[in-house]
This record gives sequence, C-alpha cells and structure tokens, in this order.
Amino acid sequence: MRVLKKIILLGTLGWGSLVFSLQNPTDFLNQLVTTVKTDVAKNQATLANSPDSLYALVKKDVLPDISLDEMAGMALGPKWREASPQEREEFIDQFAQLVTRNYSAGLLKISNYTFTIYPLRDTQWQTENRVCVNGLIQPSDGNAGSAVTYYLERSGDGWKIYDLAIEGVSFVSNYQSQFESYATVAALTPAIKALNQKVDK
Repeated sequence: MRVLKKIILLGTLGWGSLVFSLQNPTDFLNQLVTTVKTDVAKNQATLANSPDSLYALVKKDVLPDISLDEMAGMALGPKWREASPQEREEFIDQFAQLVTRNYSAGLLKISNYTFTIYPLRDTQWQTENRVCVNGLIQPSDGNAGSAVTYYLERSGDGWKIYDLAIEGVSFVSNYQSQFESYATVAALTPAIKALNQKVDK
C-alpha cells in the first residue's frame, strides 16, 4: 500500500469560452502519468543513485499539479484556519518537502505498474469545481490491481490533485492522523522541518 501511494504520488463560472478550454480531468491525469513515466525511464540510472535528482523530478513533474494549500487545510482542519499567513507559508514549504521526500523513491518503480484512468460518464465536470476520477493501478507481475480515486479541484483552465485514495484509504487522512497530536501549526512545522533535515543527512 505504501509503495502504491508513493507511485501515485507520483497527478461554476458558467459555460462561455472557459468551458471549451477547460482540460478534461482524465486527460490531465493521463498526461501526468505519461510525463512522470517518460522522465523516469529516460533517467533511471541517474535517479537510482541520486536522491537530489529524484527530488528535482518530483518538484518539476508532480508538485505543480498538487494543491498543497487545500491538502494542508484538509490535513490540519481547525489548526489551519487558526494559523497566521506566515505560519501557513512556512508549513506549506516544509510540507512540500515532506511529500517530496516520502514519495520520490517510489517513482523508480513506476514502470512496473500500468495506470488505467476511467473516463467520466458525462460532461458535468465542465461546470464543476471539484471532481472525482476513478482508476486502477495494475502491477506487471500479474498480481491483483488496486482501485484508486483521484480527487481534483479546478485550477484556472486545468486541475490539481487535493487528495487520492487507494482501496478507500485516503492520502490526506493518513496525514491527519500523523498531525493530530500537535496543538498548532506553529508547533507542527518545526517537527516536520527536523524530519526533513534528518532525511537529508
């Protein structure tokens, strides 16, 4: 389950002209998967021996398509609403580093899996600000695949991922359980920073 999460993570203003330029959510996800798989395949040897290169790939190919603000707000709940703008900014910086470090290693295994993104049944997504897209992650060794649900929110004429679930287990919920013991964002951020520094050593 952890490996699958690492791999993945590796993603109503009216009709008018905006509707026709809005990217189909399934196209967005397919393009993201294709981009990551292509970049990993081209640089497999370098990535396997260079954590910095792995981090750089995640930052380039994955993080721009993640809604870190929304993900952080969902993971922290009331603590996020009570945090100051500066505290939020500092947390986002450390949280982005944490996500990058936790899930970059899984990218090396992405070629061992086939990603199927199921098309949406109708065109209602064209006027929605949030959509859910289902899919399947199938290992190449013939073992059973895992159902995945991508939760997307509109961002301009495209989409960003704010959560995903594998076999019903939410990525954000996992972080909620890890963060719940901290009373405030100000208390949590240094702990994440220390963890990031420990990983870097």
